[in-house]
Amino acid sequence: MSLNKNLSMSTKRRRLLEDLEMVDYLYDNDKNVECELQLSTSYKVDYNLANKNTNLSVSNANKPFSDIKLPNSDNLDEDFDTNDQLKISGSFDVFEDKDYIPVNAKTILKTNKPNQCNDIKIVSPGLYYHFGVTNGLNCLGDILVNFDDVIKIVIRIDRLPLTKNSSSTFWQILGYDRYPATNPYSQHYNIFIIGLYWGREKPQSCNDYLKYLVSELKDLYTNGMQTKFGKKIVIVDTFCCDCSAKSFILSVKGHAGYSSCIRCRIEGERINNTTCFLGTNFSKITHLDFLNRMDDDHHITSTVSILTEIPGINIVEDFSLEYMHLVYFGVMKKMLLLWLGVSKNAPVNVRIPSRSVNSISNHLLLLNTFVPSDFSRKCRGLN
Repeated sequence: MSLNKNLSMSTKRRRLLEDLEMVDYLYDNDKNVECELQLSTSYKVDYNLANKNTNLSVSNANKPFSDIKLPNSDNLDEDFDTNDQLKISGSFDVFEDKDYIPVNAKTILKTNKPNQCNDIKIVSPGLYYHFGVTNGLNCLGDILVNFDDVIKIVIRIDRLPLTKNSSSTFWQILGYDRYPATNPYSQHYNIFIIGLYWGREKPQSCNDYLKYLVSELKDLYTNGMQTKFGKKIVIVDTFCCDCSAKSFILSVKGHAGYSSCIRCRIEGERINNTTCFLGTNFSKITHLDFLNRMDDDHHITSTVSILTEIPGINIVEDFSLEYMHLVYFGVMKKMLLLWLGVSKNAPVNVRIPSRSVNSISNHLLLLNTFVPSDFSRKCRGLN
């Protein structure tokens, strides 16, 4: 087959690798195969030019390509550099067209391609990929020297819609390291991704979604992780989630339902189409109460969340209260609707005059020119 000069270099190298794999496959599966091997392009091997000082050795006549010495992930740090060896090998006339020899080891090793596909898990009704806490912490590099034997991390789980006109959604698991209070970098956060779920609906089971995270955290707590600064134990300091995400991962009722409080045992009352939790003197919920499902109305599934298996976690105290839903949406939005007269049966004596509403809206809109780009959402008018 004549050489097609219009083919790109990547295509030529890919076809060479496919031919090499096919030759080895044929010899592995049929020892008696006798055929004249004709590769897909016109590169010819001259076995007399094989040099003992190179990694291209073709001494095995039965498997002509099996002796090509390629590094794996365990010997990348040996005394030879694969990329340099490939460049040296390209200087010998082993192949008629030297351009077919890859110039980078990643082309031959096919870095991450087979493993990455296998690591994508099916979490009904979508897909999940676990990047890992260890990988995220290793990316911090020399920053790990600032920690003692224990690294505390904060984990955030949230929903991220991808577009406005479809239901395609990410459910991301993020984390960052929490520096000791005495460290000068204690206010710096190094955020890394731990896991990512994609689907058109949220995961059907929070335990299926979180089992890879929990399994790794249990191993890091028991065995730790090896760094160039020594062995480090990783523990979870806090989970930071909004109310809807916390309700999902803990399999409990949302913030607007009866018996939805995660800190105390209170049922709540329905007043004017609003769930109200009146009073302040109630018995507190403990971690043991949550495990034993002492308040069965608080749970929405027959089993407790898999997060309870994380070593050292306290479900009640280690989940921070999320002010956006509790204060802004739960209280402030309700007060604004009453002041604007939008809510039904809103008292007339608390309504703000329309002239004042317009004045407030204009001032809010004027602030948009001074809001930095770090804030994705700009101010909107009350009306």
